[in-house]
Amino acid sequence: MYGPRSVPSTPFAPFRIRPGDPVPEAEAHAARTLGAPLVVDPAEPASARFAPTALGRVAAGSAANAPEACRDADGQVSGRAGHERACLHGASHRARIVAGCRALLDAGYAGALLDRPDLVLGLGLLGAGFCDACQGVFQADLRREYGDQVEPFDFRRIAADELASAPGAVSFRRLHFGRDFLRFRLDSLADAVAAYALPVRDAARAARRPFTLVGRFDQAGPAQFQAARFLDGAVLPLSPLPHHTGGAEARLWRAAIGRRRVAAQLPAGATAEQVARHAGALAATGVTVGLEEGERAAALAPIRALLSEHAARREGRPFENPVAECLVFYSPEADVWSSGLHRLELEEVGEILSRLHVQWDVATGGSPLRAGSVLVLPQAIGMTPVEATAVTRFLEAGGKLLVLGEARAAGPGGRMLPPFLPEAKVGRSKATRAGEGSLVALAPLVPAPSGGSLGAAPSADPVEWGLAALSGRGRHAVQVVSPTPLAVSAWRPPKRLDVHVSSLADGPVRGATLVISTEFSGSARRARFRGAGGIDEKVPLVPSAGEVAAVLPEFLGYGVLSLVP
Repeated sequence: MYGPRSVPSTPFAPFRIRPGDPVPEAEAHAARTLGAPLVVDPAEPASARFAPTALGRVAAGSAANAPEACRDADGQVSGRAGHERACLHGASHRARIVAGCRALLDAGYAGALLDRPDLVLGLGLLGAGFCDACQGVFQADLRREYGDQVEPFDFRRIAADELASAPGAVSFRRLHFGRDFLRFRLDSLADAVAAYALPVRDAARAARRPFTLVGRFDQAGPAQFQAARFLDGAVLPLSPLPHHTGGAEARLWRAAIGRRRVAAQLPAGATAEQVARHAGALAATGVTVGLEEGERAAALAPIRALLSEHAARREGRPFENPVAECLVFYSPEADVWSSGLHRLELEEVGEILSRLHVQWDVATGGSPLRAGSVLVLPQAIGMTPVEATAVTRFLEAGGKLLVLGEARAAGPGGRMLPPFLPEAKVGRSKATRAGEGSLVALAPLVPAPSGGSLGAAPSADPVEWGLAALSGRGRHAVQVVSPTPLAVSAWRPPKRLDVHVSSLADGPVRGATLVISTEFSGSARRARFRGAGGIDEKVPLVPSAGEVAAVLPEFLGYGVLSLVP
């Protein structure tokens, strides 16, 4: 069973054999494209022979019938006829999912894929959560939070009245107990996934055999990240903006769900070339692309092969120690209370840092905040007081802080507290001193929902200026000289430095040079470049003052430059 401390070397690239697919052809295509593990529908008779290595699909987000479905604020069944969304607290639904997983265990399957358990969250704040089971749990949560003086009340009527009087979507800010209800809705997913997983794990231990639990989610957000921590792996949807590579989202996923295996599912309309380009950016962070078929899956095979070989050479631990000149802070609470604006800002600044070839990583509330790095707070509206205290201490101890937009902590229920950072003029020509540290405040990169379009790429100039004001205009850990735009991501497995290189354009990359600081290359005197498609060449390192240079051979899409002493 894959646990949070177990990272096998084979790429995690689930391949689904759909009902009605010619099984021999699908199996052969999965083998050619290195798609694994197989995901099958156990109701198909031909699926039984794959059981020892396959995941059986369990429709965890769909209701078996109307009584099992949740209800919206108007009392109607959540979802549409024939596609009802299951209640996350319903006893019958939970029992059915656990029984389905245990049946797979008894039938000898390697594991189960819980398919889209978060479907009901896609209906919005008032689209579900109003059935008797959900309202019973919600009222109990309110009494636990505010005391027994909270008497039962008809929250459904309050929501229905607000919905009837509102001209558009109802925000949790307008709804009485709306903040509590939003928190309840999001926490319901993790509660449900835990209720599915724990009895199945107990059964697997009793049977003395491994059984992998993977979740395929309909959305990527704080509720899904929290739920994925109860599983061994996750498949998350990647919907990059036109100017995004997807690499920033992949880094966020890795930080948010720990060391569990994670794969991305790309949009249905992407071409094979776009899939390969995104896959290269994701691979540089250790995230693979899964659930692909046909020509798109064939385009992924070279990248999957290289990742598999690379992980085997690093004993399955190639992505454990990132080089990070800059840390971008992620707070699940700020993600919730900013309605996703915090996460969008993080992804935007991450893409900019990658284009500037700044080595960066995501920091969370449990991450050590190293004083030598620049810490970026991206529209951190609603972070916890504990997180705010950690940031304040980092700054006072000599840290360098770049704030994009507003940064505020929130108390219980998401109610904003007074600002916790020293006042700094936005866009000031130099950094503001704060204790032993320094602070730069910039306008946000991502506009408020009503403030502009999310489709246009923001200028990188403010971020570049802010970093220079905090750290000077010194050399980066890795500098790139290339006629083709590249993204680079450096990692330090034991006694090595690996620089993952992905192209941001179609076509071969020719004449690219990487210049690496000796602070990170150490005493390396030789290097080897391995590229997708089988390229494997020794690369001489040319030393100069404080750095070494490596001219890369021609490659297509994605490759890894490995430096050794």
